[in-house]
Amino acid sequence: MDGGVDSSYLKYFGVGIGTNVRKMIADRHHGEMLVGTAEIIDTGDERIPHVIVAPTMRVPMVLTDTVNPFLAARAVFILIKHGRFPSGTYAGESIAERIKTVAFPGLGTGVGRVGPGTCAHQMREAIEEIVLGHRASPKSWVEASEQHQLLYTTRVQRLQHD
Repeated sequence: MDGGVDSSYLKYFGVGIGTNVRKMIADRHHGEMLVGTAEIIDTGDERIPHVIVAPTMRVPMVLTDTVNPFLAARAVFILIKHGRFPSGTYAGESIAERIKTVAFPGLGTGVGRVGPGTCAHQMREAIEEIVLGHRASPKSWVEASEQHQLLYTTRVQRLQHD
């Protein structure tokens, strides 16, 4: 938690937030929090009492032709919609009952070099799927592959062999 936008969080909340995130990852994720997962932690700050942790990459890397911003945003929306506070003042309570506003940085747009348009598109798709419930399961592997590719490109390639 020391690069990209995370360094801004460390400056604002103090180094304790990094320690708390690492402890949470060790305790709840066996030392590695994977892309597509999200957790909420207390900050100790009155103005911003919680931070949601949702990795966009396993290690610092360029995220070309990836759906990682979509997976991270999707994880956040699932956590908010279905999750419960794991500890602290609201332990066991529904996150959706307490959290009404979430601010997102540009997921993957720093170190990952995801373009802002691609990031916005992927985040919008996560909203459509989880928040609005507008995404149906694909009817075939071909359709699943096309939906996946359309998250980061407009040039869909058929990957199946005839």
